[in-house]
Amino acid sequence: MTCTQQTEHPVDQLKDIVDRIDELEGSRKAVFKNPLMKVDPPFCSKQLRNLTREIQKLEALKSELMEKVIADRELRVGLRNLARVTEVKTEDGVKKNVVICSLPHYLEILQAIHIDPEILALDVETTGLSSASGDRVVSLNITKYRIKMGLDGTYKSEKIKEHDYKFNPERESSEVALGIHGFTREMTDRFPRFSLHAKEISKLIRGHSLLGQNTQFDIEFLNSELEICDEEPLDPEYVFDTKIYSQMLWPGQSSSLSDVVKRLGIGEQAETHTATDDVSLTVKLFVHQLNEFLIFEQ
Repeated sequence: MTCTQQTEHPVDQLKDIVDRIDELEGSRKAVFKNPLMKVDPPFCSKQLRNLTREIQKLEALKSELMEKVIADRELRVGLRNLARVTEVKTEDGVKKNVVICSLPHYLEILQAIHIDPEILALDVETTGLSSASGDRVVSLNITKYRIKMGLDGTYKSEKIKEHDYKFNPERESSEVALGIHGFTREMTDRFPRFSLHAKEISKLIRGHSLLGQNTQFDIEFLNSELEICDEEPLDPEYVFDTKIYSQMLWPGQSSSLSDVVKRLGIGEQAETHTATDDVSLTVKLFVHQLNEFLIFEQ
């Protein structure tokens, strides 16, 4: 699906390093349990020193690669693996962590949409980029679509039902966020709080597969809002992510929604836009990506 690269992708390299560190840690534990520890302590101590030095070198390289992946969103999809950057609240503030997962195969994606053709496409607009730092959801669009195969042998989408929400986040939006969605504090103060719709939204989403552009971002923000309302976190049946698929299909090119749809000639994202606009573009992009995956299958 992607061209061979001379140097290994940072995410794939990071996965290999994590696996190697785990292997070396296992070897260290084995040395402590080795009967030779009592018979020949100097020999075992030398083994432990060598293992520790190798682990320390790999940990330094791991930290360097993690910093690169955190800093550059376009580096988060490799040839074999993908990196998910999560945020965790700690006593010292918000800490970012990198979780490495296997990259889905295009056949898995096609099979998932064949098994469950009715999906919920969603998008959130927020006051900022970090739910862990207290940013809140300003608007949410959830639209049910049916993805079906047309008579010409290509995928098409059919819109079933749309739900559009706007909320009072009870805080100002950052300048960057305001430039995206355009909702000022004066406007959002007139909207209802998320808590008034929390149960409805939770019930609406549960049991469905979700589609989005950088879906992890949307789910993290929704789960943050649901937690505030004492609701259970979302656990989707399957998550489709057009950003990941763009990086799989067109490596080395921008995977932002606006850049991809413009490059493909299937739409254009305005500088200031709504969650509804993004959902519509995301579905168009997803259908295009599915049809690209069909070409690989053939």
